[in-house]
Amino acid sequence: MQSVFAVKLIACRAYPVSLIFTSFRGKHVHPKHILKMNEAFLRYEKGSEVFDISFRYVDETMNVDRQFNFSRQITESVNNFLKRVDTNVCKIINRKVERKRKKNAALDTSALPNDNVDTGKIMLLKDDIKVDGNVLCKNLLQDSAKLKLVIFEKMFLVKQNAPYIINMLLPSSMLVGFPTYPSKFESLYTDKKQSIFNWYKNDAINNKSNVWTHVGSGFLYEPNVSDIGCNLKISCEPRNESDSGCNMEVESKNVVEAGPGPCPFDIRHQFTKHKLLGRSFRIMSYNILADTYADSDFSKDVLYPYCPQYALDMDYRKQLILKEIIGM
Repeated sequence: MQSVFAVKLIACRAYPVSLIFTSFRGKHVHPKHILKMNEAFLRYEKGSEVFDISFRYVDETMNVDRQFNFSRQITESVNNFLKRVDTNVCKIINRKVERKRKKNAALDTSALPNDNVDTGKIMLLKDDIKVDGNVLCKNLLQDSAKLKLVIFEKMFLVKQNAPYIINMLLPSSMLVGFPTYPSKFESLYTDKKQSIFNWYKNDAINNKSNVWTHVGSGFLYEPNVSDIGCNLKISCEPRNESDSGCNMEVESKNVVEAGPGPCPFDIRHQFTKHKLLGRSFRIMSYNILADTYADSDFSKDVLYPYCPQYALDMDYRKQLILKEIIGM
C-alpha cells in the first residue's frame, strides 16, 4: 500500500511538467566508440575460438574516416585475416574513388588493387619484423606485445584486452535536482573508478542540437534549471591500473525536465541532517514497486490508471529512490 501511495503522489506532482517538452521525446540514439587513429584494439579471452579487432582508418585525400570491426577465427592464418582487412578497406576506398570519377571524369584516380597483402602494403609486424603469413593467429594471441598492423603506410599499435566499453546508455528520464547516471554500463577490463566520464548538453530549444557544452565530470551528474529542454551526452574513456581504451559516447533520447517539486522524503530529511556518531546507526526500510508489476498492461489499466506511464517507468522512479537514499 505504501508503494502505491508513493507512485500516486509522484504522478500527481509531475504530470503537468511532462507536457512541456513532449515534442522533444522519441529521439533514438546509439552509443558509439571514438577510436584513436593510431591504435587497433584486440579482444581475446583464453579458450575462445574467435578474436575481435577494431581500428579507425583515416585517409584525408580520399575523405575516408571509418571504423572497421572484425571477428575472426583464431585458427585462420595471418594472410587470410589480412586479406579480409584488405577487402573491407579497399571496398570503402574504391567506393570513394568511383564517386570522385563520377563528379570529374578527367580526374586521374585509379582504384586500389586487391593484392595489397602479397605486395606488403598491408601486413603485421612483430618487433618491427614482418610476420610470416602462414603463422596462425592463435600463435600471435599468446603474445601480442609489440604487435603492429600496417595498412597503406599507416601504422596501428595493437593493444590486446585494453579497457573496452561494450554498451553504455542514459536513462529515459532526467530531472532537475536529481542525480543521473548511465542506466547501462557494460565493459571489459575496466575499472570504473579510474575511468574518465564527461557530461555535455546541447541547446535543442534554439535548434543547436549538434553544439555540445561541457557541464560536468564524473559518473554522476545532477541536472540544474539551465539544462531544462536540453539533451545530455556522456563520454567515457575506460581505464584500469595500467592502460586506457577507446572512448565511447552516447546521447540521451529525451531532454532534461523539471523535477516533481518537494517530495515526502524532503520533509523526513529535515530530521536526519547530520551523520550519527560513535556506534549509532540508522536503518531505512521501504517497499519499492517492482518493475515487473509497473510495466504490465494490467498495472497501467487496472492497478494504477490514475498514474501516467512515464511516472511508472523505472528510469523515472529510481531517480527519486536514489535521492532519498543518498539524503540529498
